[in-house]
Amino acid sequence: MTLSIQTENHLAPGDPLVSCFFTVTLDGHALGSWTSCELGGVQVDMEQIEEGGNQGFAYQLPGRLKYQNIKLSRLMDSSTNEVAKWFSSLCGAVRRTTGQIVAYSTDNKPVVTWDFIGAVPVSWSLPALSSGDPSPAVESLEIAHQGFVS
Repeated sequence: MTLSIQTENHLAPGDPLVSCFFTVTLDGHALGSWTSCELGGVQVDMEQIEEGGNQGFAYQLPGRLKYQNIKLSRLMDSSTNEVAKWFSSLCGAVRRTTGQIVAYSTDNKPVVTWDFIGAVPVSWSLPALSSGDPSPAVESLEIAHQGFVS
């Protein structure tokens, strides 16, 4: 399994992606646009081995890769129904699937794409709604996965 991030040529080399939005697709279900995306990262578990009689150091051996959960959030909109349909398609039996996140620039051009495997929903949070509360209705989705692929 290789780590891959696909970039498009809509930014000049070295130009940062400052303001963007993200589209999310899981198991072929388009879950709409999201305004916040935390991809987490990758951590390598290190195993420490101490050699008898050697007090100067311990060996550090690389172990498994651990991928942090992906966390998405946005203001609720009609795409919230797509997330509900995706959860309904799981039919009570959660299974691992594939996913894709695409970051778009402010001029709606794709800039970066992340494909990942072994995706499993961890949580979907919806806001408490009240006609007397003017605060924005924010939903969030958290997804565990087994790694980014090319």
